[in-house]
Amino acid sequence: MAAYGVSPTDSDSMVMKFDEHISSRDSVSMRYTIAWTANSNSTPGGTNNTGLFGTSNSGANQLLGLTHTHLFTPNFISELRLTFTRSTSNQLGAFAGTDYNAKLGILGGTSDPSLTGFPLFNVTGYQQIGPYNFLPFKYWLNSWPLADTVTWVKGGHTVKAGLDVLHNQNIATNYQNSNGTYNSTGYWTGQAYADFLLGYLNSSIRLATPNVIHFLTTSYNSFVQDDWKATSRLTLNLGLRWEINKPPIESAGKLSNFVPSLGKAVIASSKTLESAGVAVSDPAHVTTAAEAGLPQSLVFTNYRAFAPRFGFAWRPFGGNKTVVRGGYGIFFGSAIQGAIRNTLSNIFPFTITQTINLNASNPLYLTLANPFPVAPNLSGSLSTVGVGSFEIHPPNAYLQSWNFTVEREIGFSSALKFGYVGSKGTHFGMPNNLHHPSSPLKNPKRNL
Repeated sequence: MAAYGVSPTDSDSMVMKFDEHISSRDSVSMRYTIAWTANSNSTPGGTNNTGLFGTSNSGANQLLGLTHTHLFTPNFISELRLTFTRSTSNQLGAFAGTDYNAKLGILGGTSDPSLTGFPLFNVTGYQQIGPYNFLPFKYWLNSWPLADTVTWVKGGHTVKAGLDVLHNQNIATNYQNSNGTYNSTGYWTGQAYADFLLGYLNSSIRLATPNVIHFLTTSYNSFVQDDWKATSRLTLNLGLRWEINKPPIESAGKLSNFVPSLGKAVIASSKTLESAGVAVSDPAHVTTAAEAGLPQSLVFTNYRAFAPRFGFAWRPFGGNKTVVRGGYGIFFGSAIQGAIRNTLSNIFPFTITQTINLNASNPLYLTLANPFPVAPNLSGSLSTVGVGSFEIHPPNAYLQSWNFTVEREIGFSSALKFGYVGSKGTHFGMPNNLHHPSSPLKNPKRNL
């Protein structure tokens, strides 16, 4: 049996525009847009479709753009663009703001009023009771692109060259299991629902240290291209782009990377490790970026992202009935930035999740009345922890793309087109287990 409900969405937007010719050679323009959205979903998915544990989301997207165009000569033009964008999102689960752990007599849940809500109960063979356990979730993304492009037209050449800088600030929360997740499997009575009614648990999970990450990333890019009409029949497109995508840093140094060649987990900042209040049983296996000779990002920047581009259009018989086109290009992306964020943050020692398993000889050891009989020992020694690892000299992932087409007009308002398109990806990241002897080491887990 399933429940179905509406998912209303409210949206509002505003647009502002300003254009001004300062002189015969200079003009400026300004654009500002903002859009607000708010929606709710009574059946967001998962294994609960009762309609009782939906989600609500509110957010806004803003864009402010300034453009200055300057004509040095009629055939030499510069366009400078400065942009600011901001996106925000605030996602909440049903009953957010009410401490249902306290109402239900369950000890050990969060007492932070901004995080309290309904816990998650997993009963094997039955629907989940409760909202998604990653809620609440909030993020803020600010971007500052700055770019300048010049265009020069000379004879059969149209040459463009430019520089652009992109700075991003990404703030996101990790509050997963802040209200607790309680699992009943039927271990004690043979029936999961009976265990649940008796308050017997197979395991319990809670977030011991909530985390908010503040990522900063910067990219520098330059390009030059020439659209050259070589003959009346042949046009060539030639270009080269150079991209520098710097690995992200965390403003408070909350990054951790296990470096196999050192046999150590490297923390971005010693002050961050001290503020986490965590000690490890063997300090020889933990060091800082400064001591290891690593940058604050714990990953070195790759400066070899050169991307050539080539294209052509050819009319072999001089008329317009037959055209042959082709092209080749290399395209780099910033996927490494997301991969590093996912691998080196929200892990030990900045995010610690406590999991308690049952005592096979004592059903009262782990119950709903006392789901966390052992306090998280964040100031003592942790003999075994899981850490993430990422190559400190990663290659740039890139895509090669090529195409070739022949078009022929055959009359009667018809044409034939034959084409071939191909692509090849190189150095795309793949997670692997460090314990596997043949692992190329991309995103392993290692015990200290």
